[in-house]
Amino acid sequence: KMKAFSVVILFTLSSVHAKLNGPTHFNDLQRNPNKVECTASLVDGLVPPGSPQVPDQYACTTDEGDAIFFDGDASTLLGDGFVTGETRIALASQAMSTDGKISVQQAMSPGVMAISNSIDDRRRKLTTTGTKKVLVILVTNGVHKPSQSEQDMYNDVFEDDNNLKVRYDDCSNGALIFEPATGTDVTNGIITVNTGQDLNGMEWRTCGSIATNGASGISRDHTMIVCPDVVDFGGAAAWGSRPGSYTWYRSMYASAPIVQMHEIGHNLGHSHSGKNGVTYADPTCNMGNQGSWSDGGTNFCFNAAKTWANKWYESYHVTIDPTSNTHDGTLVGINAVKDGTIAETGQDVVLKIASSGETDLYAMFNRKSGANNEVPQYGDQVVITEQYRETGESSSWQASLSSGEEYTQSNWGASGTLTVKVCSLETGSPGSACIGVLLCKNWTCDDQL
Repeated sequence: KMKAFSVVILFTLSSVHAKLNGPTHFNDLQRNPNKVECTASLVDGLVPPGSPQVPDQYACTTDEGDAIFFDGDASTLLGDGFVTGETRIALASQAMSTDGKISVQQAMSPGVMAISNSIDDRRRKLTTTGTKKVLVILVTNGVHKPSQSEQDMYNDVFEDDNNLKVRYDDCSNGALIFEPATGTDVTNGIITVNTGQDLNGMEWRTCGSIATNGASGISRDHTMIVCPDVVDFGGAAAWGSRPGSYTWYRSMYASAPIVQMHEIGHNLGHSHSGKNGVTYADPTCNMGNQGSWSDGGTNFCFNAAKTWANKWYESYHVTIDPTSNTHDGTLVGINAVKDGTIAETGQDVVLKIASSGETDLYAMFNRKSGANNEVPQYGDQVVITEQYRETGESSSWQASLSSGEEYTQSNWGASGTLTVKVCSLETGSPGSACIGVLLCKNWTCDDQL
């Protein structure tokens, strides 16, 4: 169904390099009846294969779930203490521009803005499990429109053989389910917003604001905005707030499961998955960029670090501290849980090798079966991934090991050389990998893996 809505929003991208003129206490601004409160987050762009990477953007999400963009250089405003999804902003009304953005220049005036980096219980809670309602908004002016109809998008997100719902259902073993939102003028989770503005060359954030204003009052957990191909996406195929609830898609890429999975992955708090210093290069994870961009997509899931953070297989997580103990264990693929072939004891899905700092290693058996049966590379090997914290930063592929192979890292925790070895690997049904972890201290090691 069509919902008419017309709004004029202009975005100014000029940088502002002024500094705050004195601190304002966060609680003082909270008592202002005309204040705006929101949680600041990065907005990450996904580029088509072979395209240059695009710089991150910023948004601020209110407690009601509305995304507000910045007019000016938000990094200057947020400062070095900014943590995406955690930094809380309180703004006096004069910080808001007439077109509904946060004016960086106005916010830097004395007494107008305050920042808190402490956890606030009233913020939207980041959850990676449960049933989530998704609203898909198509934006059109009658001349320019997405190539997909409402029925197409319903099929491509919720109904056909491979889509957002199917992929997350399969990869999470039913722990995370996406269902169509309901509401006025919403059909099967889809609503079309009509505007009188010229969409040709319009900036994607402006298209997004038209979408959300035209679909206000509809309850949902995630919002997927699909704009016509003539809208300027700044070199990206899609954008996603990290963490958050909004994703924005250029129409030609909106039906690809890998794009949907990737952008909603940002909503869940994940950054990209790289390899050898190259962003998107981890072929074992949807937060990389190595699967098919077709409507049919590729059946694969997430790397060990992302799988750990998602908590879908938390009952089968194990953490070790190699400075205290060696480890001998068995890893199985995620589908062993769904198939019921995982042993009651003695088998794990993800192994976390904890360091003394905030950068840890994660290992899993990248079983090429079930939900992961089309993983682009390193199927049926033990894959080791490095991750700073559990979410919020990019992970890095470290090694993929077959039977008898090992990975070493010198000066582990300033204690010695860490060795991770695949002692044996079984690729039959159901499949498993025996893995050993040993820290050789002081350059000597009497133990054997």
